[in-house]
Amino acid sequence: MNAGAICSRNVVVVDAASTLRRSAALMRGHHVGFLATTGSGPHGSNVVGAVTDRDLVVEGMAGGADSEAIRVGENVLAGA
Repeated sequence: MNAGAICSRNVVVVDAASTLRRSAALMRGHHVGFLATTGSGPHGSNVVGAVTDRDLVVEGMAGGADSEAIRVGENVLAGA
């Protein structure tokens, strides 16, 4: 069996304006550890970044972030 046989090819996305809690719920619901982050641009919705389960744990929870107040598109690393 090769890796392609067990890997998901469906990419789960989250809007940059969504909360960290929403991101965590999407990851749990889709059994993934990575979300493509989208934002609106002049030509519609575009991928503008990514959020991982590690981002949520290390920078979010361990950093004391309010998961309902912080948006995925905010640069929470800037204050670190």
